[in-house]
Amino acid sequence: MNQSDLIKERIKTVMLSDRRSDVENLLIAIKSDVTLILQSYMRITAEDVKITFEAEDGSYKINIFTETDNLIPPGKAI
Repeated sequence: MNQSDLIKERIKTVMLSDRRSDVENLLIAIKSDVTLILQSYMRITAEDVKITFEAEDGSYKINIFTETDNLIPPGKAI
Protein backbone atom coordinates (compact mmCIF):
# COMPACT_ATOMS: atom_id res chain seq x y z
CA MET A 1 0.00 0.00 0.00
CA ASN A 2 1.46 3.35 -1.00
CA GLN A 3 1.33 6.64 0.89
CA SER A 4 -1.69 7.88 -1.07
CA ASP A 5 -3.69 4.73 -0.24
CA LEU A 6 -2.79 5.06 3.44
CA ILE A 7 -3.98 8.67 3.49
CA LYS A 8 -7.26 7.72 1.79
CA GLU A 9 -7.85 4.94 4.31
CA ARG A 10 -7.09 7.25 7.22
CA ILE A 11 -9.50 9.91 5.92
CA LYS A 12 -12.17 7.26 5.42
CA THR A 13 -11.67 5.99 8.98
CA VAL A 14 -11.87 9.51 10.44
CA MET A 15 -15.01 10.34 8.44
CA LEU A 16 -16.74 7.13 9.56
CA SER A 17 -15.76 7.86 13.14
CA ASP A 18 -17.20 11.38 12.89
CA ARG A 19 -20.41 9.99 11.44
CA ARG A 20 -20.76 7.50 14.30
CA SER A 21 -20.21 10.30 16.78
CA ASP A 22 -22.89 12.40 15.05
CA VAL A 23 -25.35 9.49 15.23
CA GLU A 24 -24.58 8.89 18.91
CA ASN A 25 -25.15 12.58 19.70
CA LEU A 26 -28.39 12.55 17.70
CA LEU A 27 -29.64 9.49 19.60
CA ILE A 28 -28.81 11.12 22.95
CA ALA A 29 -30.82 14.21 21.97
CA ILE A 30 -33.75 12.15 20.66
CA LYS A 31 -33.81 10.00 23.81
CA SER A 32 -33.88 13.09 26.00
CA ASP A 33 -36.71 14.71 24.02
CA VAL A 34 -38.77 11.51 23.77
CA THR A 35 -38.35 10.80 27.49
CA LEU A 36 -39.64 14.27 28.37
CA ILE A 37 -42.66 13.84 26.10
CA LEU A 38 -43.51 10.34 27.35
CA GLN A 39 -43.18 11.42 30.99
CA SER A 40 -46.29 13.55 30.42
CA TYR A 41 -48.27 10.35 29.84
CA MET A 42 -46.53 7.66 31.88
CA ARG A 43 -44.17 7.25 34.80
CA ILE A 44 -40.79 6.38 33.28
CA THR A 45 -37.15 7.36 33.62
CA ALA A 46 -34.53 7.84 30.92
CA GLU A 47 -33.24 4.35 31.72
CA ASP A 48 -36.65 2.93 30.72
CA VAL A 49 -36.29 4.30 27.18
CA LYS A 50 -34.27 2.30 24.67
CA ILE A 51 -33.43 3.59 21.19
CA THR A 52 -31.97 1.66 18.28
CA PHE A 53 -30.73 3.12 15.01
CA GLU A 54 -30.37 1.39 11.67
CA ALA A 55 -29.02 2.84 8.44
CA GLU A 56 -29.28 1.16 5.08
CA ASP A 57 -28.92 2.58 1.58
CA GLY A 58 -29.45 6.19 2.67
CA SER A 59 -32.54 5.30 4.70
CA TYR A 60 -32.68 5.49 8.49
CA LYS A 61 -34.84 3.65 11.00
CA ILE A 62 -35.05 4.77 14.62
CA ASN A 63 -36.91 2.46 17.01
CA ILE A 64 -38.03 3.69 20.41
CA PHE A 65 -38.97 1.19 23.10
CA THR A 66 -40.28 1.79 26.58
CA GLU A 67 -42.37 -0.06 29.12
CA THR A 68 -44.38 1.10 32.08
CA ASP A 69 -47.09 -0.13 34.39
CA ASN A 70 -48.03 3.37 35.49
CA LEU A 71 -49.94 5.46 32.94
CA ILE A 72 -51.05 8.95 33.85
CA PRO A 73 -54.85 9.22 33.44
CA PRO A 74 -56.08 11.51 30.62
CA GLY A 75 -56.62 15.03 31.87
CA LYS A 76 -54.00 14.58 34.60
CA ALA A 77 -51.00 14.80 32.28
CA ILE A 78 -48.58 17.57 33.06
